[in-house]
Amino acid sequence: MAKPFDAILKEIFGEAPGPLLEFFLRRPIGPAHTESADLSTVTAEADSVIRVDEAEPWLAHVEFQTSYDPALPRRMLRYNALIHYRHELPVRSIALLLSREADGRVMTGVYRCDLPGGEPCHEFRYTVVRLWEWSAEAILSADPVIAPLAAIADVSEERLPGVLLGIRRRLESDTPEPLFKKLWTATYILMGLKFTEEVADRIITGVEDMRESSTYQKILREGRVEGRVEGRVEAMRKTIKRLGRIKFGPGESGHEAVIDHIVDMDILEALSERILFVTNWGDLLREIPRNSDDPAAPR
Repeated sequence: MAKPFDAILKEIFGEAPGPLLEFFLRRPIGPAHTESADLSTVTAEADSVIRVDEAEPWLAHVEFQTSYDPALPRRMLRYNALIHYRHELPVRSIALLLSREADGRVMTGVYRCDLPGGEPCHEFRYTVVRLWEWSAEAILSADPVIAPLAAIADVSEERLPGVLLGIRRRLESDTPEPLFKKLWTATYILMGLKFTEEVADRIITGVEDMRESSTYQKILREGRVEGRVEGRVEAMRKTIKRLGRIKFGPGESGHEAVIDHIVDMDILEALSERILFVTNWGDLLREIPRNSDDPAAPR
């Protein structure tokens, strides 16, 4: 029987198997595409099987887990062996733990079974990915198809509105309309793994309202102003200050003065991204580098 969230995760893996593997394994891989995961010989189905066409082809087998299952390592060994038998290629198995509830003492990355007397019978190694340990910033800087996973990464309820705004901006900028709709829906569904339905509905509605407001659209237009460097700098300052007022409320008198003294476009662009992940003016401005033209910048 299919587990909750399987369908939406299979959709995401089907759209970008290569970038997802690269992200979770933290290394480049060759061209990748999904393979049939049907293992009907045992009336079972692995969650996702990906073929990587490098000089020596190999397969990745990914299991999505939302709750603790002490039998998971043994089940992964079973899938690994069957996939290897079917495709005659080496197989790397990955346990993708989507919530803290899925973690437990057996999730070590090694399954070992010994015969009486201690002689090894099986020793199977697999990769464990604990999604809640990954930063939302890292996910949003990767392939846009991965962006929905940022909603269940290392994100508190307090930071969730900013992260959702970042996900939406990433998807709107880098995906066609049909894929955007699919991935934005996936974001909402995945939020249910970590947050209550009431929290998910309230925050995602707020983000959508902000995106559709005339104020926010004006901010976006100003942030994309073309022309002289001075014009772009001034537009970016206005963007940051208005986004700050929307997200944090009015700041102290010195907060906007700090932004007004920044002349470095790189710093302003970094602030425009940072604003998605912090919860107050102080955190936003804490790491601004001091320069001679910026007397208001914090030391």
